[in-house]
Amino acid sequence: MEENINTILKKAQTGDSEAIDWILKEYSKILSFNAQKYYLIGAEQEDLLQEGILGLLKAIKFYDETKSSFSSFAFLCIRREMISAIRKANTQKNSILNEALTTSSMIEDSSDIDNYISSENNPEEAYLLKEEIKEFKNFSDKNFSKFEKEVLKYLIRGYSYREIAKILSKNLKSIDNTIQRIRKKSEDWINKEEI
Repeated sequence: MEENINTILKKAQTGDSEAIDWILKEYSKILSFNAQKYYLIGAEQEDLLQEGILGLLKAIKFYDETKSSFSSFAFLCIRREMISAIRKANTQKNSILNEALTTSSMIEDSSDIDNYISSENNPEEAYLLKEEIKEFKNFSDKNFSKFEKEVLKYLIRGYSYREIAKILSKNLKSIDNTIQRIRKKSEDWINKEEI
């Protein structure tokens, strides 16, 4: 049986569509199993399954029978592709929030807003961005506690959780909880803006 699989794999590696289809069918249960274990933000389960298929196709392409069994290698490639898609989706999901947090440090003085806004923006975009930054500043002034504002200041400047905890003489869990509250409040603000 293993010899049969290796023969099919070699055909698949040369682009034989029947061999590729056979492998996809043979590994459909593993693909489904992995897709059910994970959640891809803003996507259907089918999208995650497609990511797994990409991983399986990469496994076919890069498989070297001298290093491991195809089953192990395929399983690893499928999971890796799904996890990469999830990480990418999470990064994109937080990009607006991260941008808001980054720019909020520049708005303590209104002249900083003008310096931050790129000359590449057209006047309408520059105006809207300036207004959005001011709105986030007002929101954070009203909705963030004094401690949250302090943590946010260091977070924006690129300090790690550990460094912030040391500077503010707090334990790591306290800083983590505070940052989670900041993110939640910021996401609430973003969601209100989108309505």
